[in-house]
Amino acid sequence: MMGAAMKKKAEAPKRTTVRILHISDTHSLLTEEVIRKLPAADILIHTGDFTESGKLKEVQEFNKLLSGPLKAKYPHRVVVAGNHDL
Repeated sequence: MMGAAMKKKAEAPKRTTVRILHISDTHSLLTEEVIRKLPAADILIHTGDFTESGKLKEVQEFNKLLSGPLKAKYPHRVVVAGNHDL
């Protein structure tokens, strides 16, 4: 009885893989077509310059992608604004 319990404790825990996709400097060129071609991942990190000049319309367009097709493909998204976005 004791041996069976010890065997269970000795088994290695099951590993979980987390896939991260990092992109940056898309400068308002990210489209639904481009998003379809991006690799699958659990987390998307966009580190700056998602707009060309930081105009409100560019930010709103990116936000639509972020809350639409990007959200559908990547359950977790992290965005860091760059110098072109402010």
